[in-house]
Amino acid sequence: MNLKLIYILVFSFCFVNYSNAQTTYYCDPINGSNSNDGSQATPFSAFGSVNWASVSLEDNDVIYLLDGNHGEGYLGNEVFTNNLLIKSVNFQQAVLSKIQINNSNHITFEDIKFDASLGSFSKEEPIVVGNDNTNFITLNNCLIQSADDSSTWTKTDWYNNSASGIQFRGSNITLKTNTFLNLYHAVEVRGNHTVMHNNLIKNFAADAIRGLGSNSIYENNVIKNCFIDDYTIQHDDAFQAFILPGNGIISNVTFRNNTIILFENPSQFVIDNDLIGTLMQGVIITDGNAEGWVVENNLISSNQSHGITLYGAQNCRIQNNTVIQTPHVILLDDVPWISVQDQSKSGGRVNKNNIIRNNIAGRFTTWTYGSNTIDEGNLDINQGDVANYDIYFVDYVNGNFHQKETSPSINYGVNTDIYATDLDGNTRIFNNEIVDAGCYEFQGNTAPNSSGVYEINSVGDGNVSNPAVVTTNNPTTTGIGVGTPSESSLFIGGRDVNHDGNTTSAILPFRLPKRPTGQNVIDASLKVNLHYVKEWITSNIDLYGLPFSTSATLNSSDHFDGAFTTTNGTDTAIQDNYITRIEANGSIFTPERKVLTNSTGKSALVNYITAQYDAGANEGDYIFLRLNIDVPINPSATSALPTAASHFYAISDETTGMNAPILTLEFSSNLSIQNQVKDKLSIYPNPTNKGIITIKSSLFNKKTNLEIFSLRGRLLYKQEIQTVNSNQAQIIINLSSGVYLLKLTNELGFQSQKLIVN
Repeated sequence: MNLKLIYILVFSFCFVNYSNAQTTYYCDPINGSNSNDGSQATPFSAFGSVNWASVSLEDNDVIYLLDGNHGEGYLGNEVFTNNLLIKSVNFQQAVLSKIQINNSNHITFEDIKFDASLGSFSKEEPIVVGNDNTNFITLNNCLIQSADDSSTWTKTDWYNNSASGIQFRGSNITLKTNTFLNLYHAVEVRGNHTVMHNNLIKNFAADAIRGLGSNSIYENNVIKNCFIDDYTIQHDDAFQAFILPGNGIISNVTFRNNTIILFENPSQFVIDNDLIGTLMQGVIITDGNAEGWVVENNLISSNQSHGITLYGAQNCRIQNNTVIQTPHVILLDDVPWISVQDQSKSGGRVNKNNIIRNNIAGRFTTWTYGSNTIDEGNLDINQGDVANYDIYFVDYVNGNFHQKETSPSINYGVNTDIYATDLDGNTRIFNNEIVDAGCYEFQGNTAPNSSGVYEINSVGDGNVSNPAVVTTNNPTTTGIGVGTPSESSLFIGGRDVNHDGNTTSAILPFRLPKRPTGQNVIDASLKVNLHYVKEWITSNIDLYGLPFSTSATLNSSDHFDGAFTTTNGTDTAIQDNYITRIEANGSIFTPERKVLTNSTGKSALVNYITAQYDAGANEGDYIFLRLNIDVPINPSATSALPTAASHFYAISDETTGMNAPILTLEFSSNLSIQNQVKDKLSIYPNPTNKGIITIKSSLFNKKTNLEIFSLRGRLLYKQEIQTVNSNQAQIIINLSSGVYLLKLTNELGFQSQKLIVN
């Protein structure tokens, strides 16, 4: 009897309701006055000068900070059910020297610069402080720094000029997409339920992160450049957890997809003045005990024994990390290790029931492992010869720790408890094989076997204005002359095709080349020329892909503006902040600045274009890349606000020769990507109504990925299937009426067929 597997596809939509602010206040340190009512027309003075206790702030209030020095702020006994938002009008142009928050909760700080150089600090004194009874605080897109530049600081300067970044003693602290720059201690969060995502900590002299609470998540952060050996004992840490006096338990901490680099490309000044903090430890719990920690997919390049060390560890998992000696400082007697050990302080606690799996390290302290430790798939690189590292990594000397195609780490691991992606965001267990050891998953030999690189200019590109505002002359497919020298340019932001102050997107159609048989898109990038920037625009420009079409027609319905990943239902998010403003605000510029997709955007662009081909796009069909502002335009706003109309970015259009937008595609018969299997794929009933369908394929003899795409290229469902002695499987579908593409892929190849739902 054939074994039939039932897989249920569930599609749901989440609707988020954003409540309107009760009151919106404005603070202007230059033209405001605290005798005003705080309205947009008559703003308060600097934020730090306002007695907020007398303002009677309420849930969902918003405080906008205009450009300038807002001094030292204080919030006390400000308790909200939902949230108070404090936001810089222009990105990081509103500056606070310090803020103290006491007995308050549910407050968000966004786009603000906190700069200790405007105040007076000792090195241990934090810039942003919350007491024990301050909870549910969020910092988003903020810059926290001691100074703009530390490139010429000596050891003495680091002691005299640096402050510490943030210290929160309460719980539920969220840190997202912030930059911590030139600090002594960068981050200290003592309470439970910390969430720290996508932050950059650059240039620190003591500890980068002190994470002392349970039930916390640290993901996708970058920590680099540890200055000066601050302690005579080994105590500079990239991530340190501790509970005094040492007998407490810190439980359920996830530390995943983080990059820790002792030092990146040290300058000659740094080398000559012996400024590298060689004693930096990687990830460690010192006083206290680790319970239920997950440490995975991290890159740690350091020069001290404790690469990853968990004391008193029980029920912890350390998996798929790369812990490697820094190429900049070579001390072979102190190679970074991965270790679980007993806690000997304050009564002690043995380590047991831990998992050490699929890691690459200079050494493993197997002699310290406690009872019931699972030790598997780990790769111990010869610690006695750093030159040996060149066998494993693409460019060890220059800090590229991705695997060579001949690296022993490829397919070395164990396929258990695998996280979905690697440190780069690539799918783990590439091509349904064995997972690699380390934080990166080798993506196959990407060298093209034949000429497969195409540079494609856009065809009839143009602006699309908000159809609710502009109903005629919409869209236009020619740019408008701006800049010096003048170039035909497409406006993105607050200028529509009639020169009125309405939101405008730029949509770039590109005609697809033929995808060679057996080849796949392995690289893609978009380049545009930012030719002109108009005055007060501060919002960034995001990149999306739209569904392919047989014509280059632009539609008003393709227009969109809003926060990244927000969608109108058919588009695909590719890169957040594809264009950002680096010119000074308030004037007209002709920057002639080339903008390219970053590594994340390139990967997403490859996936988007591949999805279009897989959904049926052929040679000569069009794909559309849309550039849109991430803050909607409000024509009634003043020119000092981020939503001001008639302020825009302008990119050169397709008529401008070398400055025209270019989409670069590369195809390759990647050795790890198989050709289409010619055996018949059967789906029945097809057409079908909602319910059970049966799929027959010879691919089901091995593990197979089943994917369902819309014909617009959007991936709707993905599931791994493995049948036993069977060439068929059954799934339950719950799709709206329409035509879809069902695709099966495994190491033998792939098959695809249209699925019709009535």
